Amino acid sequence: MSGNEENEFSFQLRDRILHHFSFEDLNKLQLQSDSSLVDHPKEILIDIITYCSMNDFNQAKLNITKTIKLLTDARRVFIVQKLVWYYWKRCFIKTKFAIEKDILQLPSCKDYHSVLNEYANFLNNFNGLFNWTWYLHFTQEIVNWKLECTEINNQLIQ
Repeated sequence: MSGNEENEFSFQLRDRILHHFSFEDLNKLQLQSDSSLVDHPKEILIDIITYCSMNDFNQAKLNITKTIKLLTDARRVFIVQKLVWYYWKRCFIKTKFAIEKDILQLPSCKDYHSVLNEYANFLNNFNGLFNWTWYLHFTQEIVNWKLECTEINNQLIQ
């Protein structure tokens, strides 16, 4: 086994996740996409979180729990769904880059759930009600995650 194989996608971890969480909870991971024609299936998000959890079941549980909490607290507002999508996309690319190109960055690929927790706390400051402050903040975060995804992805393919 090469040095990075233990960090590759784990079907066993995904199966544990699928057995640990209820069908109803996992359905909360279904996200609307920018296109009204095609949504982001929950299975893709579950696979992304599985990969980013790097074979750590406790990390996977926290990542999924905090993602569901943020989506629920936000009452599944589209902008928050979009934020979650781009956040996890960025986490996936960052983890992949660390595994394939810069193993020294692997320690920074932990505790992804803490950012989601910060978003939920920020949103809760407004009692879950719509407010331009959190809306604009989340919109800017989406722009930041998109840019970071592009930058890291470009480094990956070089």
